[in-house]
Amino acid sequence: MHTNHLGRALAVTLTLALTTTACGGGADPDEAVPGDATPSESPETRIPAEDLSGFVMFHVGGGEPYLTFHGADDGVQRTQLDLSGVVAGDLNIDAMQAAHFAFTADFRYAAYEGASGVHLGSLDDAAFAYGDTVLLQPEETGSFGDGAYAYERPAFSPDGSELWMVRSDDSGGPDQIVATSVTDAGQAAPRQVGEVPRGTVPVRYTEPGWRPALVSLDTVYAIGSGNELQVADQAPAEEGPSGLRYAVAGDEIIPINFRSDGGGGYIGPLNAAGGTGEVTNLHRFSLSPDGELSNETEVVGDLGVVMDDYWADAANQRVLVTANGRFFQAPFEGAGEPEELFPELAFEGPDAGSSEIGDRLLGFFPVPE
Repeated sequence: MHTNHLGRALAVTLTLALTTTACGGGADPDEAVPGDATPSESPETRIPAEDLSGFVMFHVGGGEPYLTFHGADDGVQRTQLDLSGVVAGDLNIDAMQAAHFAFTADFRYAAYEGASGVHLGSLDDAAFAYGDTVLLQPEETGSFGDGAYAYERPAFSPDGSELWMVRSDDSGGPDQIVATSVTDAGQAAPRQVGEVPRGTVPVRYTEPGWRPALVSLDTVYAIGSGNELQVADQAPAEEGPSGLRYAVAGDEIIPINFRSDGGGGYIGPLNAAGGTGEVTNLHRFSLSPDGELSNETEVVGDLGVVMDDYWADAANQRVLVTANGRFFQAPFEGAGEPEELFPELAFEGPDAGSSEIGDRLLGFFPVPE
């Protein structure tokens, strides 16, 4: 088990983390950027991929944010990672929201949207913390109401090679999407990707664990497997079958209130009130961009309690469910009753089970292929 106690990680982080400020036009080559000081790769110190997967919880303890990773079958804490280094004291007005953070699929890079711009940091395995932080800001400066620009709403490409951001201003015009390599961020201006409607948000905001308050999901942007921009408009609610809400980008479906099953199909509640009512059962199904529903199979029958959330575990051909704080599993084929895995997540360390405002279950994250 690779459990990191927050006190130890924080002490090391404060010693090692170097926070730098870099404008979009370039940075001092002597300043640290992700990639200059590569996180330890030695077998003795590198955190195994399995310990950076499973159920991931976002916490705020002692005013500082951190993550805990828990086994999907037993809920036991495997790892704890300190996020204070990537925040670097740049508190947003609602700083400790999980929505301000983004991570690569392997959790080896983290981004944070602060008041001054977007911070990018890499994982220091030995310290169990994110460090080597670079601050990304647009070249343009100005005050609010005077055309000031800002980088917001960060997201990583599926392969983890690029950090994408929304470049917005207060002029009321459309937003711009820009991207930078995670290994040389701050050394050159981010590349221009494309223009999107004002207020467009990254697709991760559609996930309940990442969704900020008072944010519209009318238009979302996704990053394709070839690092291409996909802009999706949400299908009108009345067009969604059985209360399903989703956005469409060409032939791609981006679920809003249901999930991919990891194999081309989907898992979600059917016939819930508007798709947002109390969810007590789940189906696996196919869905076409024009709204045609097919291949419906019930995978979770009525639990007798309302489900909090659910995720597909494609590698094990099962769906994972939380309900009343308890954790269940059910096979994709729907052949048996849901089985309870464990009653609650288990925490270790000085801030175990911290319940400060901001704690949130981000979801289930499989080991990247």
